[in-house]
Amino acid sequence: MTQAGQCRLAPLTQVIQDSSHLYDYVVRLLFRLHSSLPADTLLGHRERFNDQFCRLRKYFHKSRNLQYFKRLIQIPCLPEKSPDFLRASALAEHVSPVVVIPDEEEPELEPEPEPQPLLIPEPNITEGPDEKDLLIERLRQEIRALHTELQSFKSEAQKVVKSLRERVRELEAELDSDRSCRERVQADTLALQAELDGLRLQQAEQVQQGLTEAEKKVQASEQRYGKMKEKHAELVKTHAELLRKSAEVSKILNEIQKEREQEKCQQKEQEQASEQAYSQVRQQAEEQGIRAEKLEQERHEAKMHLDSLKLSLQAAEQMSITAQGQMMAVESEREQLQKDLAELEKTLAERKLELDKQSQQSVEELQLLQKLLAVKTQDEENLLEKLTRQRLALLKAAVTEAEGRVREAMDTLSDPLHLSCKASPEFLEGRAQAALEATDKVMEGHARFLSDPEDAVDLLQGVSAFGYLLSDAMVHGSATSHQAGGDSAEDLVETCRVSGEEALRFLSTLADDDCRAQASAHDVQTQLKHLLELAQALRPCGRDVQQQELGDLVEQEMAATSSAVEDAAARIEEMLNKSRAADTGVKLEVNERILASCTELMQVSLRNCW
Repeated sequence: MTQAGQCRLAPLTQVIQDSSHLYDYVVRLLFRLHSSLPADTLLGHRERFNDQFCRLRKYFHKSRNLQYFKRLIQIPCLPEKSPDFLRASALAEHVSPVVVIPDEEEPELEPEPEPQPLLIPEPNITEGPDEKDLLIERLRQEIRALHTELQSFKSEAQKVVKSLRERVRELEAELDSDRSCRERVQADTLALQAELDGLRLQQAEQVQQGLTEAEKKVQASEQRYGKMKEKHAELVKTHAELLRKSAEVSKILNEIQKEREQEKCQQKEQEQASEQAYSQVRQQAEEQGIRAEKLEQERHEAKMHLDSLKLSLQAAEQMSITAQGQMMAVESEREQLQKDLAELEKTLAERKLELDKQSQQSVEELQLLQKLLAVKTQDEENLLEKLTRQRLALLKAAVTEAEGRVREAMDTLSDPLHLSCKASPEFLEGRAQAALEATDKVMEGHARFLSDPEDAVDLLQGVSAFGYLLSDAMVHGSATSHQAGGDSAEDLVETCRVSGEEALRFLSTLADDDCRAQASAHDVQTQLKHLLELAQALRPCGRDVQQQELGDLVEQEMAATSSAVEDAAARIEEMLNKSRAADTGVKLEVNERILASCTELMQVSLRNCW
């Protein structure tokens, strides 16, 4: 396999390891769900699990057949059929798949980051907290304590699971080594048995062949020896007869020597013939004796060869006895290894059972904590949602109040009773500058609210100040136009009217939930800047006013501003009393905070006026 292929397949080892654990957890979790919920409710879960089970089993089967994974990871075998969740006893038949990675430690499980509790800024209220606030704070503390306890429990459970996994891996490694040792012993035993059988067969064949050949040689030698012995007996018998005949002839010759001298020549010839025959017989007897000695020597050699074959057979039998003793020793060792293996498997089963019990307890405790956490989280989400609705309602109320102030100021522009009111350009310049700053603040609060919808305090304060200061600038712009006269007066009134229209358009967009993000006060800023320029251009006109009249005008404007601020403070106090009577908990807290901020803003405005 190429290096590129190995790089593509390397991450799959971690996938196989994680998928086996996830499969085990999902099986146990589904058994727990079926024990507490109706089977029809979990039909969709069973169908999805069966689909994923088939895919995972097919994936394990394909990966197990790859040569690359055989030396890196031991992939478990999943059962032919998925677990039967409708039968509670099937949980005992479930076998957790175990993935073994040799010479590689399992990476430590990183602890999950502790979720930060939602912090709701506490309002700056001088009054003591009510019971619901104390309950909320106590619940927050309990949630934080539960978070801490859950994290410590998770870390302890991870340590226990890690130690148990390491022990299981060690036991599995020992089991694999014992199995390999047992397989080697069995292979050696079979090899020795086969070798011994072959040796026995070979030696038996050799001995049988040697015995057969020796018997054949002995039989042939005995036959030849018998034949030679018969011939030798015949020759000896013939020699004896000849000797007897020779003696008889000699006797007859001696008796008739005197009488038959004439026959001496014949007798001598007969003697010579008999001597020649005797020498021939004797020579033949000597040759037969030499042949008999050779046959005897061959018989002796055959007997010695037979004795050596018997010794070889005895040695082979001794080797067979020794091999049988070794086989018995190996068999006893194998039985001992099987006993040790059975003990190890029993210990492993006990450890797995204990681990399953601990894991089940841990899962139950974790589920209980998760349920409590889910309840607390749902309560907080409900409170936050309610707070968001109340925040939007307050924003709409503040926008409605600001719109009312602007419309009231626009009505004042065309009110005949307002013709008697006058104001200096310098004072109008200060009011326009304050309104322009309030516009900047409301735009900043709007941007901050868009980025963080929970931060609506600056926007609420900005809207209240914007409505008040803009209406004030419009009213004083109209009062300044009464003193200026001419085209400047018309420009002032028109600029104030356009500023009010743009402000109403901006406030209506701000109150709309769908168009709030597109709300912009740039047109209002443009009109206020133009109003500021007109006020600066009218400064010389104010020099003809006497010092006493200017002081009276300033005092009148300050008195009007003070009365407006006091009126706004009274309205805020009235709204606060209504909120205390109608609202409780978080909503009351937020309303008091917003109204307190508005009251503080009015007091600051009043101090700035004086």
